[in-house]
Amino acid sequence: MNVLLFRHGQKGLTPFDNPHLTADGFVQAEAILKSVNNKALPDPTELWVSEKIRTTQTLQFVGRNFKLAPRIRKELDLRQDFETQKTFKDRVQSLVHEITTSSQNNSELNTIYLCTHYDWIEEAMSLIPCDTDLKTYQFAHWGPAQFASFEIENGLWKFIKKGTCV
Repeated sequence: MNVLLFRHGQKGLTPFDNPHLTADGFVQAEAILKSVNNKALPDPTELWVSEKIRTTQTLQFVGRNFKLAPRIRKELDLRQDFETQKTFKDRVQSLVHEITTSSQNNSELNTIYLCTHYDWIEEAMSLIPCDTDLKTYQFAHWGPAQFASFEIENGLWKFIKKGTCV
């Protein structure tokens, strides 16, 4: 199984609780599709997004091209005001564990595109069982529309690359 973890594209400022992408954010979203079409990224078989509109918009061009509807996963949402750090960490860990387990139980070569938020990615970098130390400076900053790709084999996430499609 392959997993590509994306931070959403550049977001606007309004509405405050759920802003849309900016014009630059839509350019970043289109660049993701161009990278897939140029074979710089693998074709997706599933799109998972948080409840926020900007994550769906980030993968909308890929979804249209591959006729994939984004699957909203609450687990991918950013940390809520009511959540403790432990509750948030447990939520992120739960999804990482689900993906890891699914990869062991599924013989098909699936490629899941996950689109989420900076705080979620930051937490996930400390929880993903990876062959590479994801707590280093290389993984400390995530700009809009950046991604990391992994291949999961036998429960271990193997780091492939980190980049930006623009």
